[in-house]
Amino acid sequence: RIRRDSGKKFSEKGSKEGVFIPKGYDTDKRPVVVCEGPTDTACCLDLDFRAVGRPSCLGGSKLLKELLEDEHVCILADSDGPGQNGAQKLAQALRKSKSVSIATPPVKDLREWKNQGCLRQDVLNLIRGAASSPVTTS
Repeated sequence: RIRRDSGKKFSEKGSKEGVFIPKGYDTDKRPVVVCEGPTDTACCLDLDFRAVGRPSCLGGSKLLKELLEDEHVCILADSDGPGQNGAQKLAQALRKSKSVSIATPPVKDLREWKNQGCLRQDVLNLIRGAASSPVTTS
């Protein structure tokens, strides 16, 4: 994945995107935060959350469905329409997860929020609030 100084994002020609899974993921037993894109995933990891990333608002659902079976999951959705729609669709695909919630930062996405100074506790409060209203996936 490449991001130009202008903010334009693209992938190398011929590449195929899957999901972003950090080293040590399989040994960590905390709940999982699913982020949209590599930069939100990196921010989430930097804030010391157990996180995986999807390549776009609709990408990676099949792989995440398999990876997140029997996990407690919070989808950290972008605040735009496509991000919210993609989060709802992913939540429905994660029927075999132990629990699924959707949280949305108060700005466009986690990267922007972190650049504005949010801390781990801010994100934790957002996730805990979302967990109090889990998504029904059946």
